[in-house]
Amino acid sequence: MAEKASGPGSKCPLARESIDSADLNLLSICMAYGLVTYDAAQRYPASAPKIFALYGGEPTFQRILDRYGHQIIPIVAYFVDNGSSTHQFHQAAGNALRQIWQGNIPKWDADLSREQIGLMAIYEIDERGQGLLADFFFFVGSSIVAFVHS
Repeated sequence: MAEKASGPGSKCPLARESIDSADLNLLSICMAYGLVTYDAAQRYPASAPKIFALYGGEPTFQRILDRYGHQIIPIVAYFVDNGSSTHQFHQAAGNALRQIWQGNIPKWDADLSREQIGLMAIYEIDERGQGLLADFFFFVGSSIVAFVHS
């Protein structure tokens, strides 16, 4: 892995010392998606591997990561971990309207998975950009980073 990382055209051109001491999960993220992802994975070691496993190959995710940097990782992780009542409501309302249009009695239900909500958050960041990012407030204290969606 060290030879591949330090080879010509590598997405993850780290110094050999860094490669030798790097966590394998973080290094594999860097090798697959590039150096900017290594920084994000180092900053959020608990959530970044999960987010990259789910969305790393998604072009929209890569675009917003390039545009806004590591700060999108905890936001997407928030939606994956907590869901979104707004997205669930929109899904349920759409389902109910579709049932009415089909002449059926509407049932108020939403069947979005947390992973789908995370993907919706990625598309929303791409569309709204700094507007969505500004909806989150970051509080840093004693190595804990928490955020609240307003």
